[in-house]
Amino acid sequence: MPGGAGNILLRAQGWFAEQANSASSEAERYENVVGMVRAINNLGVWCMTRYDAPDKGIQAHTWLSRAEAIARKQLVGTEILGGILFNLGELLREAGHPDQSAALLAEAASLGVR
Repeated sequence: MPGGAGNILLRAQGWFAEQANSASSEAERYENVVGMVRAINNLGVWCMTRYDAPDKGIQAHTWLSRAEAIARKQLVGTEILGGILFNLGELLREAGHPDQSAALLAEAASLGVR
């Protein structure tokens, strides 16, 4: 991953993960998991929109899928998960996977994200 915003988001994700692992309460852990997932999601979006490399779609999918997996386990039913699903659905739509995209976008809409 090149420098700039991508590196900053990668470091932020790591920082939030460390904070979540050392949290003194469930509420503190949850807030740090939210921060970590948002950083990973933003890294995926950054790859989609700002990263200038031949594998940017693969990188975007990797990061968005990672954010989705964590959110499905720890942020079930939240608007944050909806946002990730929306971004992943848009990426798959652009990559020519309309059926997968439609399913993700419908799930995102069910969580209040359109």
